[in-house]
Amino acid sequence: MAIIVNDIEFVDDLTILSGDFRIVKSDEQHIDMILRTFIGHWKEYVNLGVGIDLFRASSGQVGKLKTEIVKQLTSDGYRINKIDVDTTNIDAPKYYLDFERLTNGRL
Repeated sequence: MAIIVNDIEFVDDLTILSGDFRIVKSDEQHIDMILRTFIGHWKEYVNLGVGIDLFRASSGQVGKLKTEIVKQLTSDGYRINKIDVDTTNIDAPKYYLDFERLTNGRL
């Protein structure tokens, strides 16, 4: 059974709605933060982070990137059903994930 988790919406900054923080399903933004941050960026979980921007316009690194994404998200309680990554974009790698949250936090 999948777990639904809500959190404060964060899109480059906190989102305010009717004078209060906007609350949304948080899995997509949570995963995006894990993928964009680097190992050592999280004080409590120092081994958390993929650093997807390091793979920008990389050649032959897609397999390594997919492996790291699956490893990080699995350890954070997700099951990855499908993953597609495109690192050819010079601005930022693009990714698609079909996932399911299995637990509520780090394993």
